[in-house]
Amino acid sequence: MQRAIRQAVEQIALDAMRNSPDIPEMAREAANETVRGAMPELKKIIHERVVEAHRKAAPVTLSVQLPGRPEVTVERETHRLLPDVLLALGAACHLLLVGPAGTGKSHMAKHAAAALGLSFHALSLGPTTPMSKVFGYLDAEGNYRGTPFRAAYEHGGVMLLDELDNGHPGLLAELNQALAIGCCAFADGMVDAHPEFRLVATANTYGHGGDHQYVGRQALDAATLDRFTVIDIPVDPGLEERLVAAHAPSQLAEALRLLAEVRKLRATAKRKRLPLVFSPRASIDGAKLLEAGATWEQALSWRVTRGLSNAHRQALGLGFANDAAQ
Repeated sequence: MQRAIRQAVEQIALDAMRNSPDIPEMAREAANETVRGAMPELKKIIHERVVEAHRKAAPVTLSVQLPGRPEVTVERETHRLLPDVLLALGAACHLLLVGPAGTGKSHMAKHAAAALGLSFHALSLGPTTPMSKVFGYLDAEGNYRGTPFRAAYEHGGVMLLDELDNGHPGLLAELNQALAIGCCAFADGMVDAHPEFRLVATANTYGHGGDHQYVGRQALDAATLDRFTVIDIPVDPGLEERLVAAHAPSQLAEALRLLAEVRKLRATAKRKRLPLVFSPRASIDGAKLLEAGATWEQALSWRVTRGLSNAHRQALGLGFANDAAQ
């Protein structure tokens, strides 16, 4: 009986590896659903096959055809929703990418600019970001000092405004004119928007104010939100696994084990609505630590569970901090 189950699970894993570009995720799901709590040794078999599949997997690429543009082929070390972002930018829409921390929103804007052959400019917003950092200013001698936003607006390019829901409402209101009517008042006069100007903003919330995870976020004015096409950017499991594997080639088995732990904690925090973030950055940085010589326990402690209160550790099923140190 056990032998029959073992063979069935191995076949499920092999089929998943052959038929999905996100090989390990499919294989692990098959293993977990089939042998959950029954035969731990089967999980080891699946894990070994996942590691081997990762080592042999060829780079994955995406090809996107936009109207009036040549076909674009990009390496898939970016989010699986990059084609959606390229489609919206190709339609001359300004975008708001909304998703949890560490999902690759900012990188996607940079990759989209490269794929479209446009220059890339970036600025991160905060509650105290001044108008001059976006729109420029006249110095003491009357000379205009420009900004990345001005360069993209006047000459074309993709402008990334990171953390839009962390920006000051007054500053964001000033953007409305620039996005709505195709011209903007800068310190040295009115400037028309270039036909190839695209604005990509990122946020962790939908502009309705803070939540249990992102408590300090601003509520965004409806007029500002109305300027954007909104695309949800969730965690891309395949991308997360590929980046983990790329950063720990000699410690792949341990890195994938760490990734599984991060995902378990992420799911628990979401289910229990805990104010905690276990983003793909934790998985990727943990892989880097493992490759540099850290132990699995050190990588977990330094990058994943650091700073957790005993109450949160208990809610996550980790035990108390003094117990973990022993």
